[in-house]
Amino acid sequence: MLRRIAAVIFGFFISAILFTALQFLVRNQYPPPDNFNYYDYEALDIYLKSLPNKMFVLITGAFALSTFFGSLFTAKKSEAYKLYMGLIVGGMMLVGVISYISVMQAPKWMIIVAPLTIMTCSFIGAKIGSKVKD
Repeated sequence: MLRRIAAVIFGFFISAILFTALQFLVRNQYPPPDNFNYYDYEALDIYLKSLPNKMFVLITGAFALSTFFGSLFTAKKSEAYKLYMGLIVGGMMLVGVISYISVMQAPKWMIIVAPLTIMTCSFIGAKIGSKVKD
């Protein structure tokens, strides 16, 4: 049981670190203007609306990849209930993605696509991880 708990914690940690790294790479491609104040919501809204859809597609891909690898790791390292343990990490990432999207003022299509990709990649990662021998 402790191994399953540790696997979920480390799997979520891997997902969060990987997402942060990928998001950093994407945000470097589309930097905000100099002296940009993130607490000025009017300026933030203008900046987010000026970004191309490509950035939001890349962010959605970062969600998907990080969830896939976190679920894969968790399912592989759990000793029992492998698929379910991987899906728990996917659920944790889903909560994070929903909060991220609601704060970020994402495009309408991302509100639908991001959760679907999270659930799909979580299932695929957990399924593959549960089949791999440790």
